[in-house]
Amino acid sequence: MPNSFWYLSLVFISLIVFILVYIKSNHFRKDLAVYIFAAGLSFFGEVIVLILFQAYDYYPHFLKEHWSDNIVGALISQGFIIPIALMAIGAFQLREKWVILIIFVIILIEELFLRLGIYEHNWWLTWYTFGLLLFASYIMKWWRRKLNNPSIWMQFITIYMLFTIILHTITFFLSAVLKLSWYSMDLFESIYKDHTILKTMINIILTIPLTAIVLFSYKYVTLIALFIFTVIFNTVLIKLGILYVIDFKVVIVIAFIHLFIVFIVKRFNDYLFPGEKDFV
Repeated sequence: MPNSFWYLSLVFISLIVFILVYIKSNHFRKDLAVYIFAAGLSFFGEVIVLILFQAYDYYPHFLKEHWSDNIVGALISQGFIIPIALMAIGAFQLREKWVILIIFVIILIEELFLRLGIYEHNWWLTWYTFGLLLFASYIMKWWRRKLNNPSIWMQFITIYMLFTIILHTITFFLSAVLKLSWYSMDLFESIYKDHTILKTMINIILTIPLTAIVLFSYKYVTLIALFIFTVIFNTVLIKLGILYVIDFKVVIVIAFIHLFIVFIVKRFNDYLFPGEKDFV
């Protein structure tokens, strides 16, 4: 069977678990907030472990270029199977024996992928996965309990993580799939690593004001200012030789995409944390 079959199987299994949580949950919006938090943490973990230190490699064979294909594998692992499993653990406040059973199943999947040659350890060890998931399970259970009476900082972190997930996915699609834009500062020997780390750092910084806009200043004038700033900022990056685009129209498209993302995240915020009045 092709490598992609096994990775798509992970997506399918993850979606089944997600649907089960939705059906069984009494407070799904809080459980969804746990998923967002878990996926955001998984993303930051992958930046360190996969991108910076190349602990392992994924081989889903969705894209021809290995670096981009590797990122797709990471998106499936850290965007579906891991955060959804952690969401289920947090949603149902599972006891240790069930947590360990779930982690054991994930470990078996990891070992299967290793044997199939569709995933490879460079310096990573399987017990690292076990330890991190066990630690993460306690964090997610605690986070889910705190969401019963969330503070503003919990709301900020959740929305920040949501922006991080969306921006990372879209910028990856624009660069790796559509080949519309590319970042480079020659910080690393690999142009792909250079691009990925640079765009990640830019997104991490930009996500802070975007989150603030959604929570504290979701107004027409702020959104217009955001559009203008995005165009100017990316234009400056182009002039500095940091951002490359196939056409300047891409800069305008990116600015509109940012506005659309803010609109979507605002709707998620209103769903996850009801009570805030929308300006529309």
